[in-house]
Amino acid sequence: MKLDVDELRALLEKSEELFNDPAVQEFDSSSLKFKKSTADTQPVEHIKTSTLTKKFEIRSIHHFACSGGSLISKCLDAMPRVRLLSELHPLARKHLQTQSHKFTPSDLISCAYYAEVSDLDELAVKIMDSSIKLSVQHAFYNSEILVFREHSHTDYCCGDKPLDLRLFKRIANENYPNLAIATVRNPIDSFLSLQKNNWVHFSPSTFDEYCKRLNLFLSYYEDEDIFYYEKFLDNPKQVMQEMCCKLDVPFSESFLETYSTRKITGDSGRGAQNITRLKRREVTPELNIDINNSLEYKKFVQRFEYYKRKSEIL
Repeated sequence: MKLDVDELRALLEKSEELFNDPAVQEFDSSSLKFKKSTADTQPVEHIKTSTLTKKFEIRSIHHFACSGGSLISKCLDAMPRVRLLSELHPLARKHLQTQSHKFTPSDLISCAYYAEVSDLDELAVKIMDSSIKLSVQHAFYNSEILVFREHSHTDYCCGDKPLDLRLFKRIANENYPNLAIATVRNPIDSFLSLQKNNWVHFSPSTFDEYCKRLNLFLSYYEDEDIFYYEKFLDNPKQVMQEMCCKLDVPFSESFLETYSTRKITGDSGRGAQNITRLKRREVTPELNIDINNSLEYKKFVQRFEYYKRKSEIL
């Protein structure tokens, strides 16, 4: 595997940092546990001053289905040393069969679901919590950077009301800070795609209800942490560099040449090889009425003035 100059420099800096970190010197890689020292017998979760704990950052990307998140995630996955873990959520159940036990030998949560373990939701959150932290530690010691792609559809677009679990925000603490970004697309376009894919899993299944859930989802993010899909299409290099800066991950322009080879779940887009705008899908007269009458959509464009002009080109 060929390394470019920036990637090699980053690896050398990481090696030097690890070599000089006393907490790392006490790490037993064979057992993935921290040895007790004579100076401090507290576990790693309680070490407050170590440089090491500051590096256990949980990086995550959040977006609604059919909003361009898969394309952006593939571009992140193409960055040097970045490993994207796609579409995670401990309470997701739609992928599981109800008539038989689906073969999921490496998925403890799914196996617990089929075994009808009591208080499964509580257990699932704890398993995901521990798995994320262990994965971040493991990646750090292998000079890799994990980016977790949350399956926000499970939280906000299923059932009669949103779950609003916000898993990555919940498990973040002073030892595991959460670096998070959210992406957004014009809800007219994402709702049209949602309908086309038969992924309208919420009730009532109206455009106004969709915008209501979208507004709730976006309310937990500062404006500077939200990136527009349309702006990314217009200038992918600049926007991707800004995203990488927010997530504190390496950036390389070569992602434009390799992103299409990345394999991730949820890659349901139109399959275009180039990052470019496409013509909007047809808006039916009925949906156009709903758009004009939607109070939640009006709230959305009040916050995001960029979307006040409903262009035919998305």
